[in-house]
Amino acid sequence: MDTIDRSLSEEQRMMRESCRAFVNDFVTPYIRQNWQREWLMDPDARLPRSILEQADRIGIRTLGVPEEFGGVPLDPAHEVQTFALISEEIARGDSGLSDKLVQIWKVSVLLRNVAPRHLQELWFPRIVKDPGFLLAHCLTEPRGASDRWLPYNVPEAAMQTRAVLKGDEWVLNGRKQFISNGYDASLYVVYANTKPGVGMLQGTSSFLVPRGTPGLTIARCNETLGGRFMNNGELVFEDMRLPKDHLLVENDALAKTGVYFRPGKIIQASKNLGVGVAAFERTAEYVQNYVQGGRILIKHQAVALRLAEMATKLRAVRALLHEAARAVDERAPDAEELCNMVKLFASEEVFKVAQHAVELHGGNGIMLDFGIEKLFRDAAVFLHMDATVDISKFKIVKLMFPHTAGAYAGPAQEPPYPSRALRIIVPFTPGSVTDIMARSVSDKLAASLGQPVIVENRPGAGGTLGTAQVAKSPPDGYTLAVVSAGHAVNPAIYDKLPYDSLKEFSGVIPLGNLPSVMFVPATLGVRSVQEFIALAKSKPGELNYCSAGVGSASHVNAEKFRVVTGINAVHIPMKGAPEMVSETIAGRTHFGFLGIAAALSPIREGRLVGLAVSSAKRAPTLPNVPTIAEAGVPGAEFDFWIGVLAPAQTPRAIVNRLNGEFARALQSPDVRERHANLGAEPMPMSPEQFDAYMREQLATLGGLLRAAGVKAN
Repeated sequence: MDTIDRSLSEEQRMMRESCRAFVNDFVTPYIRQNWQREWLMDPDARLPRSILEQADRIGIRTLGVPEEFGGVPLDPAHEVQTFALISEEIARGDSGLSDKLVQIWKVSVLLRNVAPRHLQELWFPRIVKDPGFLLAHCLTEPRGASDRWLPYNVPEAAMQTRAVLKGDEWVLNGRKQFISNGYDASLYVVYANTKPGVGMLQGTSSFLVPRGTPGLTIARCNETLGGRFMNNGELVFEDMRLPKDHLLVENDALAKTGVYFRPGKIIQASKNLGVGVAAFERTAEYVQNYVQGGRILIKHQAVALRLAEMATKLRAVRALLHEAARAVDERAPDAEELCNMVKLFASEEVFKVAQHAVELHGGNGIMLDFGIEKLFRDAAVFLHMDATVDISKFKIVKLMFPHTAGAYAGPAQEPPYPSRALRIIVPFTPGSVTDIMARSVSDKLAASLGQPVIVENRPGAGGTLGTAQVAKSPPDGYTLAVVSAGHAVNPAIYDKLPYDSLKEFSGVIPLGNLPSVMFVPATLGVRSVQEFIALAKSKPGELNYCSAGVGSASHVNAEKFRVVTGINAVHIPMKGAPEMVSETIAGRTHFGFLGIAAALSPIREGRLVGLAVSSAKRAPTLPNVPTIAEAGVPGAEFDFWIGVLAPAQTPRAIVNRLNGEFARALQSPDVRERHANLGAEPMPMSPEQFDAYMREQLATLGGLLRAAGVKAN
């Protein structure tokens, strides 16, 4: 689908022809011949370096890099229009490749505008020298993406990634997701909150982060629906230390991003158009050659009508794109409005074009090796890039009617808390003690708050699956987690967690502590902890202990006892409390720790001997059993606590409100009786005290398990 050269300069014509030849001779043949490589789960094996090297040879890789550093110069008066022209041509071959390259252009434009001179001198030559050098722009986070650009500016919408200046270094902690080129970029522009308590426009800074910086982890390649030859990535920052001079813009970085986002939206629309053009060209060729019903498809009236509609939609997109790109180059007052319009319009219209292409190809349209379904997938992705369709529409209306349009989002629009149902996620199975304690207070909480409280079980991976769901929930007080002491254990026993156990949660209140009892078989012949220790030390490595699994409370409790006493015993993980009790009664295991309720009956019946309870005071249900300290092993105490967590950044007023409501529920007679039957002891704490307690638990239990080499995998 040839474009008319009415307004192209000679430079633009030459660049377009070079790009077209590159696509026709290199990109399209590779994509068609290697369609399976799109689905390789090794991201490095999808697109060969030779494609980027060829793009470098024809001078389209380093657009945006200043000429003094070896970049390809463009006429400033038409720079964005040229970006649009070239990105369309490349996307006609593959939208993923186009996305790889345009990130270099956009980030280079940003760096030449905001990067200090020493950083430009350091990095631009490296970008030019290495054809495989990619750039990435890191804004999107699990709790905020394009919605952050709605017209509200409050602390609750701020970046969750934090940066703190410590001496001559910035220390960053947080996570970025859905980052174009994020998996394989060599250099990242990263945005972080540096001024908590203010809106994101006043408290966000930007940093230049090289790949390989200690504390930066490329967590994974996000497997996208389309554009799969660009490796989208997720990044984690864990106490990442960055030299002070790698700061780009302090506090008002988002105000400086217009030089990135306005060209960016034009380029998104252009890439989208390139996909549409490819879909149209492939379809036009197909319907003029494929015979159905005794004649070529285009002679069927319905086919001709669809083809005309496809062409008209693409012309309309191109017309609006040309106007918007020119407005950006000319810095017109309506440039922002037009950028959002063309990004939105292109995504919706090209998706319809791709749909027509699939349908006009019949069965071939959905065959992987035919390539049309790939264009449909690529077009679908654009509906979600650089803001979703709805967010784009909100922004357009707000730009057109700034004084009368609503904010559409943000705390200012929220009715008084709570205005809808609350969810409590229990990351364990129904009937577990954590589940029982959560449900014991849910009805009381619902009555006091005047809203339904729904308890949902999300078990799996030692409680980490459900906990991760809460970590990624909005910090608005409507999604909570009820977790156990395993929350403090998991960071030590799992190599990778999908959340930070400390930084991504706010403590609300503990629901209680369930003391454990140390038990041995009656046939073992010991009646005190000291007798047991003496026996174990006389038979090093011959005794064993049971648990409900690696990292379970029973395992951690026994491991702590083993380390403190210095005995040598073998760990035997089991399926749960019933098996632990039966195997110990039978004498096949020699000791263990369980919640008092699970071991109480066999202890009272004399089949097990209770040697000590793990708590600081004796249990009312086992008044003659000493505490572990009374038994001569101070330091082996263990709290199997259960508590309520909220996502980090939940407003403090909401956290305090929830703390008070839960505390009242815990004081009701029926809840106290139910908890007493479980052996649970009250743990009254404020949110601040609970946060401090969890920090201490993470440090002590984590240190214990790491020293012992305990791992879940």
